[in-house]
Amino acid sequence: MSGNTCANVFTNGKVAKVYPLPTTSSADLTNSLQDFADDVGIPSLIHSDLAAAVEGRHTDFQKLVRHLRTKMKYTESGRSNQNHGAEREIGELKKRWRRRMFKKRCPRRVWDFGLVYEGEILSRLSRGRDGCTGMEEITGQTTDISDWLDFEFYDTVWVLNRTSMKMDTVDDERLPAKWLGVLHHVGSDLSYWLLLGSGKIVSRTSVQHVTQSDMRDDILKKRIDEFEETFSTMRTCSPRKRMWTSI
Repeated sequence: MSGNTCANVFTNGKVAKVYPLPTTSSADLTNSLQDFADDVGIPSLIHSDLAAAVEGRHTDFQKLVRHLRTKMKYTESGRSNQNHGAEREIGELKKRWRRRMFKKRCPRRVWDFGLVYEGEILSRLSRGRDGCTGMEEITGQTTDISDWLDFEFYDTVWVLNRTSMKMDTVDDERLPAKWLGVLHHVGSDLSYWLLLGSGKIVSRTSVQHVTQSDMRDDILKKRIDEFEETFSTMRTCSPRKRMWTSI
């Protein structure tokens, strides 16, 4: 749906930052490392496989690694157990995503948003004997989970049509949509990714739950039912290509 075919995962066993990518080229992998450094911080050590796009001395990825003064360590070919922490975390991400698809009846084509969501939740869970979340361990600050409490992945929500300025106006100005996650780089602090009935993915801040009273209203219930029926056809058509680079 977004043109992504793979994802780069940065993890220390407690933090799982997922960056969906269109290709496994050195340029795309380099961009994901730069995004990670901007979002979380510069890693002191990266343990990676021997992918040519990563380990080649003159690749963009290696140039950025040297610029960040990050050390590199590589896994021998065919010895994925040497990077078992990343492999285990990727396995956990996949397992949680499969459960989410079953629970919410998500189409596979939103896998990139789903894995980002699962990674953000894992990074904010208390895991390990010390009881700290992964984000708290890295940043040293108490984890803020407020952005992730109001909605669950693939919830059906109301989004305000941009032609209006008020959320509590007539019902025709509200559109049903699917909630795909939190967006921190566009709009205000509480900005979200949303999937509209047209199949277009947009970012919005004015989002509301579909309430029980909405479902008792015949007009609103019909609108929601038609919206859900539109998305039920998406579950049979999805890309199968999944490639991973673990770091």
